[in-house]
Amino acid sequence: MKTAKIMIAAILMAGCTSAQATVTDFTPAEEPEVLTTAAEPEAEEKTAPEYEYYDAYAQMEGEVYTAESIFTFLHSDDKDYMYEQAENIVIGHVISIDRGSNWNEIGEDYCYPYTLGKFVVLKSLKGDLEEDVIYQYGRTGGYVTAEEHYASRKEEGDKLQRMTGTNPDYIGQFPAESPRIEVGKTYLMYIIDASGVKDTCAILSGKGGLRETDELFPEDYTQVKVMNGFTEEWESLADVVPGL
Repeated sequence: MKTAKIMIAAILMAGCTSAQATVTDFTPAEEPEVLTTAAEPEAEEKTAPEYEYYDAYAQMEGEVYTAESIFTFLHSDDKDYMYEQAENIVIGHVISIDRGSNWNEIGEDYCYPYTLGKFVVLKSLKGDLEEDVIYQYGRTGGYVTAEEHYASRKEEGDKLQRMTGTNPDYIGQFPAESPRIEVGKTYLMYIIDASGVKDTCAILSGKGGLRETDELFPEDYTQVKVMNGFTEEWESLADVVPGL
């Protein structure tokens, strides 16, 4: 909305006469007040946004068993190839892990476990996800209850107990060498539409799909560094995402 500002200037005019006057006494006027420049207002200290964080995995009680699986995932550090594969590329801040599941809602069948949660888009680098908007993400690998796990693999109940000597309450399966998403962290995310859950942003699996940043709420994204999962070194975001 544009606001018009109107300044009204009042001009006071006094009449002048041609009569001559004799000045007998002269009292010097008081010294004019020295005007000083107003001090600059102090800049407001910028604070990080406040979100309500939640981690369902941190709330699990009982015995937990975790296994890793070898998958043929997209493990590429080719920045141009990854850029083409992703429908959306964002800097996203994870605010929750809501649950794990092994049920494909679209295909209506059991599947490899995955994690669902929420993230806020801090910076959109490709695609149509809007900044400062919270979305649901999906990430391959997650924890489910033992009952949910055995429902998909009924023969594994006794086998797992014999092999490990455990009778866990929760069972987690995660792809080996694929970073696990964590609440409260900020990542470079390569995203496609989820094939198993509606209205979900699926983060590409593998080392290249989820890359931690060195700042939680960056101001200058050209200075942000992201973790290279292949070399285990930090590198410039500007060198990773074309056109930043």
